[in-house]
Amino acid sequence: RAGRLAARLRDAGVGAEAVVGLCLERDADVIVAILAVWQAGGGYVSLDPAYPAERLRFMLADSRVRVLVGHRRAAASLIAGSPGGRLAGVDTVVWLDDPAVVVQLAAGPAGPAAAVRPGQLAYVIYTSGSTGTPKGVQVTHASVLNLATGLRPVLGVSQGSRVLHIASFSFDGSVLELAVVPAAGGTLVMAGTGERTDIRLLAGLVRAGR
Repeated sequence: RAGRLAARLRDAGVGAEAVVGLCLERDADVIVAILAVWQAGGGYVSLDPAYPAERLRFMLADSRVRVLVGHRRAAASLIAGSPGGRLAGVDTVVWLDDPAVVVQLAAGPAGPAAAVRPGQLAYVIYTSGSTGTPKGVQVTHASVLNLATGLRPVLGVSQGSRVLHIASFSFDGSVLELAVVPAAGGTLVMAGTGERTDIRLLAGLVRAGR
């Protein structure tokens, strides 16, 4: 799935140093989209649907996003504040919950992943903005690789490990599990949007995931 989406993104002009916006509900599509962006050679910026629309629009413009991957429901507030439902500066939107897009991606080719340099952009993360305007921090693939290899033994993650993911993808800590667990052969157990704040549900996911 990631390979097919990556091919679609490359067709839309995504390559080295291009930033792709991700505005998605918390499900497997988030992981697919992040891997697709990396396979296309680009970097991503996560637009948490829980954030105020004004902040999301600022992040979208500041990171110069030209391609957006999203779910229509997740991006509803973002779209609602845009003239004619069009996002300023965004040339291509891929709705992963659009049945037509699902069919197209399922039938499309995957193609080879792009070659990526260590110093190339992997993602952009924004500060809270508590002291002024939020600032985008550019993180390279070398940093992600160092995180994955350095913390794997510290966390004790290995093949067969199952790790609960609850952090917002707009929070830098989310990359910890994303980088370490799959690279070690483990499985991410994704807590949905409502489950992240429900202690009993989280406990159930932990027991189920072990």
